[in-house]
Parts: sequence; C-alpha cells; structure tokens
Amino acid sequence: MKRIILLIGLVIFTCAQEKTPETSIDIQKEAIENLQLTIKLRSTSSDQFKVMLNKIKDEGNLINLHAIKPLEGNNEIQEFNLRADPTYFPDELLIDFGKKPKNVTIEEIVFKTESFDLLIPKNKLDHFFYTNKFLKFNKDNLTYTVENNQKRQLLIFRQRVIDSLWLNR
Repeated sequence: MKRIILLIGLVIFTCAQEKTPETSIDIQKEAIENLQLTIKLRSTSSDQFKVMLNKIKDEGNLINLHAIKPLEGNNEIQEFNLRADPTYFPDELLIDFGKKPKNVTIEEIVFKTESFDLLIPKNKLDHFFYTNKFLKFNKDNLTYTVENNQKRQLLIFRQRVIDSLWLNR
C-alpha cells in the first residue's frame, strides 16, 4: 500500500514539473519577439564581452540585466544577440569589452523593438556612444583599444539617444 501511494505521488510530482517549463518557455518566446539588441564585432584577443542594461524600472524597483558572452580572438566577425521583454527598456546601456589588452572593431549595432529599428554602422558609433576614460577610440580605423587595466573599459550609449528611444516606444 505504501509503495502504491509513493508511486502515485511520484507520478503526480513528475507531471507537475513537466507542465511548469512549458509555460515559462511560451512567455520567453513572446519576449524574444519584442526587444532585440544585435552587435557584430571583431576582436584581436579572447576575453569576455558584457552588455549591461541598467536602471530598468519594474514596479517601483530598479533592475540591472547583464548578458555575458565569451569573445574569440580570431579577428573574424562575431555576433552577440540579446533578447528581452520590451518592458525591460533600460535608462542606461553599457558595453564592457573585458580586461585583456585587445583591439575591438564594432561593425554594426542593431536595436529593435516592435515600434522601431535603429541600425548604427561603425562610422556612426561615436554619434550614439561615448567611452569612459579607460577605453580608447581610434577614429582613423574605427577601433576601440582595450589596455591592460583593472578598471571597466566601457562603451556607453548616449543618454539623449535613450531618451529619444523612450519617446518612440
């Protein structure tokens, strides 16, 4: 009798666990279709690449979302995709190239939502982004130089652009 009750309990527990992931997968599919950030870049050295969506307002709280991807140092074009729910629209967008010395060339950045698409080619990056004092931008060959430094070397989305994107939502 105890074995039958244990077997029935195990079957019910297993069925309950199988239904939960299906629901969460459907929610994620809806979110993927709404907000997308794609970055195409080249790197001369392997390291970690991080995109930070900071100061997201969610029910009175501020949330920071960070996506990390390894960079390969083969100097070939690599694509970084970040997909999120459109309600997680940031007040601050930062790109961290890591800490190892390297040259990074961003070929293009595409920012999409349901209401607009923003394509930023590499020759217009300085109009939409600025760097902190630890990251160097070479205007001649449009590359970012990461020096051997323990500080975060950041590419920062200009606030006026984020404000105008908020208006277009």
